[in-house]
Amino acid sequence: MIYSNQVRPPAPPAPASPSSSVPVPNNLSTPNFSQILEGEQLALISNLRQLWMQLAIWERSLIVSTAGNLGDVQMVTDRLFYIPEAFSELLGQYFEPQEADHFGELMEEHISDFAALVSAEKNDDEKTVNQETVNLYDNAKRMAAYLVSINSYWNQEQLEDALDDYIEMLLTDLVSRLTADYAKEIDVFDDLQTQAIKIADMMSEGMLQKFHP
Repeated sequence: MIYSNQVRPPAPPAPASPSSSVPVPNNLSTPNFSQILEGEQLALISNLRQLWMQLAIWERSLIVSTAGNLGDVQMVTDRLFYIPEAFSELLGQYFEPQEADHFGELMEEHISDFAALVSAEKNDDEKTVNQETVNLYDNAKRMAAYLVSINSYWNQEQLEDALDDYIEMLLTDLVSRLTADYAKEIDVFDDLQTQAIKIADMMSEGMLQKFHP
């Protein structure tokens, strides 16, 4: 279910390298950020935000496609699996290759668990829904612990709480869409995007402290 047997199209371009100058959205929480940081630092913030936003957008797309019995479910799922590779490439510019790759593997696991949960929820498979829900939260715990193991400037409790909130919003979005509570689903999706940016900024803050003190 997760991977199609067809040859995938070429992966989308990876985020810009740290040396690129990438504009940062205007809603950064730190005042005058653009006057403080250099191009490499701004690129890191922008690229992490982009990747986490892609995750939120494509996971919501999977919910919408599955709920509506659309013909693009496999294509959306395949697109989701480009994101872990992009995370690995970005983090590999700062951490050891095996460290970056392991985070990518944890992200792949998150997507696999979520895709299985969405399908099970659609098919009223309560046993699988419960198991995949446990798997999602367990993955979040391991992801937070692993990030702290490679960078002590990240806070494990804060990361785990932020990831748990993200998962809770995903599950609420899924149920809202399947029960046709579209107004609530749209509101939850707005919150999900905000949460994605929050996680990205937590990651970039810890990386800036480590690599750009």
